[in-house]
Parts: sequence; structure tokens; C-alpha cells
Amino acid sequence: VSSFDEAFISNATIVAIGSMTNQNEVRLAQTLYGPLRDVSMREFMSLENGEFLIAAPNNTGRRQVYRVKIRPTVLRAGGETCRLK
Repeated sequence: VSSFDEAFISNATIVAIGSMTNQNEVRLAQTLYGPLRDVSMREFMSLENGEFLIAAPNNTGRRQVYRVKIRPTVLRAGGETCRLK
């Protein structure tokens, strides 16, 4: 997170954060991206491999942040580029 430009991250439509072990990085993410401010440090630190917090400030649903588990094939796609015809 610390390597991102503040304007870039604060204007993002959707942000997905995976497992992080640095609490300073978590606090910075919370500072730069509003929807993450209500997520506890415990929630961030308990993310397992393949789990992400996905945040979207313009979501019209009940919440702005969801905890999701991503299938391994999505995470390890092998670098292929898929094209639609």
C-alpha cells in the first residue's frame, strides 16, 4: 500500500486487500481508502491464503466491505492472457 500514490488508491472504485502482516500498511490502507476504516485490525490480520477484503464505496448493498475466498485458479492463472472474440 505504501508504494501506491494517494490519489490513485483514494479514487479507486474497488479495492481488494489480501493477507498483510504489517499493521502500519493496514493503517495506511485504512487512511487512504474510506470503506476500510471500519474494518478491525483483527479482521485484516486473520485473512488466510486466498481470502481478501473487497471494498467498494459506491455499493448499493448492505455493506461496503466483504470478506471473500478466491479460488486458487484465479490466483495462479499462469500469466495467460485471455481474449474475447
